[in-house]
Amino acid sequence: MRRICCAHYKDTLGIPAIFPRPFYPNLLGLRGDRGAKALLQDQAAELQVCALAEAAVDVDCPPDLDSLHS
Repeated sequence: MRRICCAHYKDTLGIPAIFPRPFYPNLLGLRGDRGAKALLQDQAAELQVCALAEAAVDVDCPPDLDSLHS
C-alpha cells in the first residue's frame, strides 16, 4: 500500500496532505469535526512526513490575508 504524505509543522501533522486511492473510503467516511487530521493520526505507520513550517499559516478569510501583509 502506498503511503500518505502530509505536512509537519508546530509539532502537529496536517494539511497539505496527499492520500492514495486506498484511503478514499476512509476520507469519505469522516463525519463531524474529526476531519482528515484524525485519519493521519490513526494511520501513523502509513505516513511520509514532510517538514513544512509555512503550512502553519492559516488563511480562512480576508482579514487573515490582510494580517500577512502587515
